[in-house]
Amino acid sequence: GAAARVNPGFETGTFDGWTVVGLEEHEFPFVTSHIDGDDEFNAFNPYSYDAPFGKYFAVIPGGYDNRTNYITQKFSGDKGDIISGKAAFVAIDYFPWDDSAKIEVLEGGTVLYQKSISSTSDTSTPWSPFSYVLPHSGTFTIKASSTNDYDAACPSSFLLVDTAEVCTT
Repeated sequence: GAAARVNPGFETGTFDGWTVVGLEEHEFPFVTSHIDGDDEFNAFNPYSYDAPFGKYFAVIPGGYDNRTNYITQKFSGDKGDIISGKAAFVAIDYFPWDDSAKIEVLEGGTVLYQKSISSTSDTSTPWSPFSYVLPHSGTFTIKASSTNDYDAACPSSFLLVDTAEVCTT
């Protein structure tokens, strides 16, 4: 069966157990229980999110100036185990500078699964599920990343992630 993961749903209110890569202090990933916005930057895209599971979720801004911020966690799993969770995306940019985000499952440097969680031109997505069935036993990495594509707009768009859990089948 799957090995116990540390803080898969961010319920400590922190990134305990996760590796966090954030390139800009003002655009650094964080954990929260609620996020909303309708300020001057988001007048065309008001949004409001609560955690779909538990109390907390991760927010991964895209960074600044065509950079990517991300969080990762290694885990062990057996063939047939399922890693799943929910993700959403808030776009605070517009064509042709639309930002992007994705959820990935990797083995070493090989991407086994990738789901784009993006929207265009100042729109938001609802929480949507992601899941991947492990093809064999081994050590894998879950990675959630958000990229501020093509420009230096700040604040950037951001990815929301909750409960990246491994379930034994």
